[in-house]
Amino acid sequence: MKSNEELHRELWFWLAENPEKEKYDWPEFNVLENITNHCFACVACETCQECPIDWETNNGLCDNSGLESIYNIWEFEPDLEKKSIMAEVIACKEWKK
Repeated sequence: MKSNEELHRELWFWLAENPEKEKYDWPEFNVLENITNHCFACVACETCQECPIDWETNNGLCDNSGLESIYNIWEFEPDLEKKSIMAEVIACKEWKK
């Protein structure tokens, strides 16, 4: 069985290769169930403050901060080449233990 970190990286590398797609389009979600927010970091922790990823905001949160996190930049980026780059950055982020 793969770890949440491994699944996180697979998802985000797939998004880097398919920048026109959204997280919920990842084919593996057809066999995986109950993935909070379609996010393996969310599955790995109980609260946002415990997230294993540093989203590079003042409070470290991804989408809940109202700030421009790397996740928000990816989510709202209209340029597919830039969106692909941001997905790869997210895929390669250090996963805090």
